[in-house]
Amino acid sequence: EEDKNRLRDDLRAHGASLANYEICAVNKAGEPVWVLINTEPIDFKGEKAIIFGLQDITQQRNQQLALEKAFAELSTAKNQVALSERLASLGQIIAGVAHEINTPVGAVKASAQNMKDVLPGALQQIGQLLLSLPEADARVLVQALEAAQQRRPQMTTKEERALRRQLMARLEADGLNAGHAEDAARRLVEIGFPAEIGPYVPLLASPHGEVVLEAVYRVGQIQTNLDNIGIASDKTRAIVAALKRYTHTIDGKVDAESVQRVSLLDNINTILILYAHQIRQGALLETNFSAMPEVMGNPDKLGQVWTNIITNALQAMKDGGTLTVELHQ
Repeated sequence: EEDKNRLRDDLRAHGASLANYEICAVNKAGEPVWVLINTEPIDFKGEKAIIFGLQDITQQRNQQLALEKAFAELSTAKNQVALSERLASLGQIIAGVAHEINTPVGAVKASAQNMKDVLPGALQQIGQLLLSLPEADARVLVQALEAAQQRRPQMTTKEERALRRQLMARLEADGLNAGHAEDAARRLVEIGFPAEIGPYVPLLASPHGEVVLEAVYRVGQIQTNLDNIGIASDKTRAIVAALKRYTHTIDGKVDAESVQRVSLLDNINTILILYAHQIRQGALLETNFSAMPEVMGNPDKLGQVWTNIITNALQAMKDGGTLTVELHQ
């Protein structure tokens, strides 16, 4: 009845002229029948009339519906295959990801415990020193404590050894015995104390020198632990962000056909972060990335490409080797 009313309204709206108009009717058996209608208004013996051309297209329509259904099922199957591939890859890396996260979490726990052990004694020791030192020496102590919270540029082991010898010689020249000078130089280098210690040498060489050194060293330890917590937190956040990008979905389904702007550098780094544990188990990773503009692509499919390439490369290097990843325009 609804299609009948629609046909009548459309005939009126188009001046009784319709072309390739589809309508669903019902035959005597109560079965749906699709009909293609073409109409044309004419003048018949002085009266207005309409010529109807009717064609049964039920078979064609059913075939079309079957094709649409098959295409929908194919698309669903394709999405399921993409999802299965991703889940399979995720299963391969989940143990490595757990190991990667466990490492910084352990570092945070250890650093927090170290600060818990060091902080009470450091606060008490600093308070006692500030009360007992002359005002001028107290100001130098505060400056030394502030310096202990700074960080000199990263050094190699060889450079640290050279700096220890330099500091030891300077301290001995100002009256510290060899044993005390060696211990002081080792501690200062260990906490990353600035290389220029000139302003603090007289205080370190004073009768309060050993207590001052201990206080500075403890503050340096606390700062080192804070730095370690920051580094571990950044690493954990990077791993979680990579995992989140890797498992990205839209409305709970893999967006298999989505094309968008993609940073190849970020896309590749996501996979390298997630596969870091597996790579370290069997290969040395070398990267050489150049700055590149974003490209149009599907981030999920690109991630699967890098995953397959890296997996195949690691499998081919069972005896170890170097995995080189380069990105150039």
